[in-house]
Amino acid sequence: MFFLTGDALLALWKSEDTSVDLTLLINKAIICSIAIQEECDNYMTDVGVLLGVKIALSVGKMLITHVGISESKHFDLAGAAVDDVNAAEKWAEPGSIILSRLAFINCDQSLFLFEILDDGSHYRVSYVVVTSLFFDHTTALYDDLALV
Repeated sequence: MFFLTGDALLALWKSEDTSVDLTLLINKAIICSIAIQEECDNYMTDVGVLLGVKIALSVGKMLITHVGISESKHFDLAGAAVDDVNAAEKWAEPGSIILSRLAFINCDQSLFLFEILDDGSHYRVSYVVVTSLFFDHTTALYDDLALV
């Protein structure tokens, strides 16, 4: 699912299959976040505004409620995953990717280097080694993702 909310973007990866490997899903979300940062962070708009991208990731159950008709539909989100991603977003700065504790625990930590933030509950992705598991080429390095 993909929502535009004012000056923000909300992307949700839905999985109803409880046998799905959460580690693979979180790894893919981190890789997707890196691609978004590379393409969109520090983007100069046509009207001369520099856009920065802050990304926060969490994992867990949530409820989505849709209200309205097809011409004017709104939504509301609730649940622990929503609370976790909101808390992680508070630590995000333009150019950064922040993981909640649950997202950190469920990712393959050998693929990424992290900075533990001051609260001890959130993690900034600072270096990534991506193997052919995600891309066709053998190795791609992304350094200093958290720095702008």
